[in-house]
Amino acid sequence: ADGAVLAVADGLSAVAGVQILAEVGVGVRVVSGLVTASPLAAREAAAATGLAVLSPAELIAGGALDLLGDHAAAVPA
Repeated sequence: ADGAVLAVADGLSAVAGVQILAEVGVGVRVVSGLVTASPLAAREAAAATGLAVLSPAELIAGGALDLLGDHAAAVPA
């Protein structure tokens, strides 16, 4: 896989999750989950990880396709 979507509850979990997954060779492309329910927590998670933070609704609305990059062209509309 090219990367994972990490679903977490808060910024601290985002940092720990990204680090743990990196240690086992899994890159995280985006952070999502309950952390997106709080704008402050979402901003903190983005700042601490350097990753985009997208709500589940944003992923469904097309954010997930943006994560695919060049692979998005291969996904039928």
